[in-house]
Amino acid sequence: MKVEVIPNRGVASMAPEIERGLGWAREADIVTAFVTPAPLRRLESALGRARTQRRPFKIRALVGLYQCFTPPTALAKLINLRKRFPGKLYVRVARNKRFHWKLYAFRNGGERRFFVGSANLTQDGMTAEGELCVKITAAARDAISKSLEAEFDRLWQDKKKSVTLDNLLLGEYRKVARPAQRYTEPGRDKALEGVLVAPERFRPEASSPEPAGRARPRVSYTPLDVSEETGEIVRAETNWDGEGWGYTVYRRKDDFERDLRAGVLLLVTRHARTHEHWLNFEIVRDEAVLDTPDGKYFLARSRVRYSRERRYDEEVGRALKTVGLSLKTLKSEPALNRTQLFELCRLLHVRPEKLFEPDGK
Repeated sequence: MKVEVIPNRGVASMAPEIERGLGWAREADIVTAFVTPAPLRRLESALGRARTQRRPFKIRALVGLYQCFTPPTALAKLINLRKRFPGKLYVRVARNKRFHWKLYAFRNGGERRFFVGSANLTQDGMTAEGELCVKITAAARDAISKSLEAEFDRLWQDKKKSVTLDNLLLGEYRKVARPAQRYTEPGRDKALEGVLVAPERFRPEASSPEPAGRARPRVSYTPLDVSEETGEIVRAETNWDGEGWGYTVYRRKDDFERDLRAGVLLLVTRHARTHEHWLNFEIVRDEAVLDTPDGKYFLARSRVRYSRERRYDEEVGRALKTVGLSLKTLKSEPALNRTQLFELCRLLHVRPEKLFEPDGK
C-alpha cells in the first residue's frame, strides 16, 4: 500500500489525478457533498472515450445537497449524461441533509486508487489551493480497500441512506428557496480577506511570468445589462447569487467556450447609467446553459483576489496607450500579449501569477 498527499498545488492537484483515474479504471465510485457543472465535463469525456474505445467502464456517483450548494443545473447535467450513457453512469442522492463526504475510488482488476479529503467535485475543489486529499494506492485484498468499498456500498444500497436521482427529485429541489443560507455571510467573508491576508501590491521588478502552459486572460467586453426575466431565471437555477458571483451571458457558443477555456477574464464593463467603462480581472467559477431572453450560455465569475476595479479615465488611457491598447481595441481584443498583461496588472494592483491562484470554496 502507498499513501501520498495531494495539496491541490501545481501538478499535485486533484484535477489531473481524477483525469488519470477515470482513464485508468474500469469502475469508478465518486462521492461528493457539492457538485457543479464544470467538472462534470471530465466524467463526460471519460465516458465518451471509453465508448469509442469499447473499453469496459462505469461510474457510480453519490452526491449531496448539503446547504443547497449544488445547483439544479449540475443535477440536470448528471441526468442528461445518464441518458447519453445508459448502463455506464448511475447517480444517487444522499438522504442525509448534512451529507459531507468526499471520496473518489477507482478500480481496475485487483488494483485500487482512493482519494479521501476535502475536495468536492467543483472547479475549485479540483484545482484551488485550500484543499487537501490523501491518495491511497492499494490492492483489492487490503483492509483499507475493503473498508472504504464497504462504506460506499452501505450508502449506495440502503434506500434509507440514498435515493436515485430522477426528474421528480430535481423538480422538487428546484422549488427549494435559493440562495441557501451560509454559515458565513458573503459580506463578512469579504471582510475577512483584510484580516487573514495582507494586501499585496504589484512590483514590476518582482514580477514573474504567468505559469507555463496556462492561457493568458481573455478580454471580455460586456456592454449590456441582462433583463429582469433573465436575472430571475439565473437566481432560480443557480446558487451564484449566494456566492456573491457575477455572470456573463453569451449568445454564441464559441465565445462562451473561448472564455471558459481561458479561466481568467479581463472584464471590461460599461455602466448603463453613467456610460463609464471599468476594468477588472475576474476568474471563471461555474457555467450553465439556460434558456433566457438574453442568451443561452452563462459563465459565473468573481474578482481575482487583490485585483482592483479601475475606471477607464485619462490616466488609465495614457498608460494603456503605451502598450498599444485603447478603449476601442479592448472592445475587440481577443487576448492580451505579455506587455499588455503586465501593464494591466500594474494598473489593477495584482501580481500576474495571482491570476491563476483562485481562492474560495
